[in-house]
Amino acid sequence: MSRWSIILEGVAVLLMAGCGGGDCCDGGGAAVDKAVASGVVIDGNGQSAAVNTQLSKTLVVRILNKAGNPVSGQVVNFKVVSGGGSVFAGAATSDGDGLTRERWTLGKSAEDPQELEVRAVDASGAPLVLATFYAVAVAGAPAKIFNLSGHDQRAQQTQTLQLPIGFLIEDAFGNKVSKVSIAISVDSGGTVLPTSATTDSSGAVSVSWTLGPPLGTQTLTAACAGLQPLSVLAYADRAAPGASVAMAKTAGDMQTVVQHAYLPAPLVVQVTDVLGNGVPSVQVTFRPAPGSPYFRSETVATSQSGNPQDVGGEAKWRGYLHTAGEQRIEAAVAGLDPVTFIVNVTPSAHRYDGRYSCTLYRPAGATSQNLILNIENGSVSGVVDNGRTTPPPPKSSLDESTGTLTIVEFKSRIDEETNMVGTLSIDDLNRATGSGATVVTYGGPIPSGNGSWTCERL
Repeated sequence: MSRWSIILEGVAVLLMAGCGGGDCCDGGGAAVDKAVASGVVIDGNGQSAAVNTQLSKTLVVRILNKAGNPVSGQVVNFKVVSGGGSVFAGAATSDGDGLTRERWTLGKSAEDPQELEVRAVDASGAPLVLATFYAVAVAGAPAKIFNLSGHDQRAQQTQTLQLPIGFLIEDAFGNKVSKVSIAISVDSGGTVLPTSATTDSSGAVSVSWTLGPPLGTQTLTAACAGLQPLSVLAYADRAAPGASVAMAKTAGDMQTVVQHAYLPAPLVVQVTDVLGNGVPSVQVTFRPAPGSPYFRSETVATSQSGNPQDVGGEAKWRGYLHTAGEQRIEAAVAGLDPVTFIVNVTPSAHRYDGRYSCTLYRPAGATSQNLILNIENGSVSGVVDNGRTTPPPPKSSLDESTGTLTIVEFKSRIDEETNMVGTLSIDDLNRATGSGATVVTYGGPIPSGNGSWTCERL
């Protein structure tokens, strides 16, 4: 063997020895360090996406040795360490350029930090964190709407509720969703400000609600695109009565009644203020409408509201009409337009029928006495005296041809009896009056003797 051959063989042995212990030789015979030292993030860091969705970009990291050169064939792991997300494969092997790749799906909470580590184990078994990826999870699409505050409040009509009405928007995983538009509407003539609101960073909106005029339950509704609308209730209590602005019929119109008989049902009007509430203590006069026949007018005060079901402000009249045919009855209040009722009065053959208000003037030294006399179907049907109803004595009579009225032995006191005799008359307006003499018998505390009486048909 020549001297040059021996030298070349020795060089080859030395070169082969230089590639041991995890090193290799490149094509020029230089040693390459295969020991993993670090990783460099190439792409996919700092992304943002909705919770529980996969990031759009692939995570890419290059594996390097101590000299900063790429290491191929190295197995690394991708591990989610914060946020609760997941990866697709979990492990990857570096390619010829030292690159590894993975896909990352974020967790379900927008509040938790999203963090992922690229991990490996060196030749001695020591753990290495080669690189760290960070991402930002944001809330997903609106999925639920909640009422935060203001439900079931009470206020008087047209007043603003004390507490604002609050709503919250969340995604399917309970994350607060910001920058979502909510349309707000109310019924019952109320108002809400604003009518459209955008959720803040905490997913909430707040509005002010002023109730409308109707009493009782009122509704505010929040609507968000794609979600079932949510309603909140409030309750309007009656406001203090204001000035009278209107009067309307509420019952009793278009009745039919027999001439001289009591109306079957009362005529009812309600006087209201600007909110539609009944106004109490207003004087309402029920009288013949212009051009209508005479009947006895009466003034009635409107009622006080006692509870939410009692509308208040009502005046009722129930009386007698004495002219057959269609009668028009007017209810009038100073400063308001009157309202008119129509009643159909059918004829009666008994011209003196009706109820009479009577006064008995006693003999000298005794006080007078008031009573109500009923005449029905041409006969004396009853006498009401001091709250007692006394059946007429058998000898009572009315001669309808002459109007002669006789009441014998009417017991107007516990220990006395009174005889009444006189005449009823009717004028051309169908007003009926009467007068005559009384005779008190049986003595008692009231002296016996003669007196008088007068009556007027109601």
